[in-house]
Amino acid sequence: MNRRLLPLAPIIALMSSCSDLGSVNFRYTVEVSTPDGLRSGSSVMNIHGYNIPVHENIDGGQKIYLTGDVPFVDLPNGITLFALVSGQSGNSGPLHTLIWSQRPLHSLGDPKTAISDLKARPVCKLVEPKKHPDLIYFSDINNRKSVKRLSSEELKNEFGGVYKIRRAYVCTTSDKPQKSIDKKIPWMDDVDQFDPVNTELANLRYGGRN
Repeated sequence: MNRRLLPLAPIIALMSSCSDLGSVNFRYTVEVSTPDGLRSGSSVMNIHGYNIPVHENIDGGQKIYLTGDVPFVDLPNGITLFALVSGQSGNSGPLHTLIWSQRPLHSLGDPKTAISDLKARPVCKLVEPKKHPDLIYFSDINNRKSVKRLSSEELKNEFGGVYKIRRAYVCTTSDKPQKSIDKKIPWMDDVDQFDPVNTELANLRYGGRN
């Protein structure tokens, strides 16, 4: 038996008792200014809401789960930047921008209403610069220990003043999430998403190996 799959058992059992609040796909795009011009990358991800009953030590309530690979941008210096879903401010990143920025105050914290509205009214939203995502890169793509995390503000200091996130945006889409990071990281499926040592790497792919 694969020991890394064991923690999934209680999660699967819990999810079976949850009520489904619906889901919506969105395309997450990041554009980076470089000495050779604008470089960009995008990826389709999925937001799925559940109403989770209180169960032993697990908090109940409406929760949103994310699946899919984060986007990556190939730079002219040979480095590939991977754009995380959030920055130092936690959830106040692209996901927060899409779900909550258009919601009336009375419905904040209501994933069912937000997801329903997003499905009924397709939207595109620019991510505010102060909510730009953190980025990670590998000095050696074949060495997972060479990973480094940067805030968007640190990008120019790391690679030069020309490098910066020009913009990031999220748009609802009918396209389906696909694995894309495997093209850059051949060992991605070996990352244990329950290993706290690999937290940065687990944040490249949400929702496991399906």
